[in-house]
Amino acid sequence: MQDVTFFFNEKCLDYSSYDHPESPDRVRRAWEFLSDKGMSFRTAGASTDDDILSVHSRQLAENVRTGNFSDINTPYLPGIYDYAKLSAGGAIDAMKYASENGFAFSLMRPPGHHAGRASLGGFCYVKNHWSRDQWHPELSKNATITVYSGSYIPHSTTSHID
Repeated sequence: MQDVTFFFNEKCLDYSSYDHPESPDRVRRAWEFLSDKGMSFRTAGASTDDDILSVHSRQLAENVRTGNFSDINTPYLPGIYDYAKLSAGGAIDAMKYASENGFAFSLMRPPGHHAGRASLGGFCYVKNHWSRDQWHPELSKNATITVYSGSYIPHSTTSHID
């Protein structure tokens, strides 16, 4: 069995919204459990604005950055655009690592599976898993990407950008 390398950045635990189900505890508990088991971790880096604009409209990126949106399940929080870029960066880092070295997993938040090209929702601000084909298609020949979501909600945007 091949080991898995996890990409994580503690900064993803630094934000929260009172009594919101997408809380830092969800990822913190997984990180602590896996760390206690001796799993290998690398620090996830942030994606760039160009990475975000390769899969999202400029208007969505600007709205998330400035807080110019209203969604009861996806609240504006100070710095959320930077946290979303960090989460997307973790996905890119894991994809790049997997294409050359084996198994990798991005353990980051906020999630991104409900975000569309020009829409956010379901706790998701920007894509954090659309990396292989959209962000770095040259790596798609070398890596198999599997998206795992702990959500029980059907994902209209997991396999495509609307």
